Amino acid sequence: MAFLTKERQNIEESFSKLVLAINTFAVPQIISFLLRKFEEDGEVRVGKLVIDRKGLHRDRLFRRAAFLPWPDYFQASVGHGYLEIYSGENYKRPKVFFRCSTNVPNAVVLPYFLRHLVQHYAFAACAQN
Repeated sequence: MAFLTKERQNIEESFSKLVLAINTFAVPQIISFLLRKFEEDGEVRVGKLVIDRKGLHRDRLFRRAAFLPWPDYFQASVGHGYLEIYSGENYKRPKVFFRCSTNVPNAVVLPYFLRHLVQHYAFAACAQN
């Protein structure tokens, strides 16, 4: 930061404040909305991904839909303009199960949303077995 101009420092500082405000105020509201929708409808759709009580389903062209049950869900992350959801089936190396652009509505908050759901549904599924 020592080599940045004063104007550039101000822009970066303003951007950091904007990101903090969004994470503090907007993200919790969006997650609450998605959780309410999930409870009312039994599912949430984000792009070509459908999330329900059994797990995650994604549409695939020319093949049957792929399914990821909650116990096999590993994690979701956002980076470089994409959302990626990983499966960790049978303790193998995690693989990308689903990938979409962060331009898809609600894709950016999906890792937080899935974290809420996996705590409930993955443990419930394991308890049934």
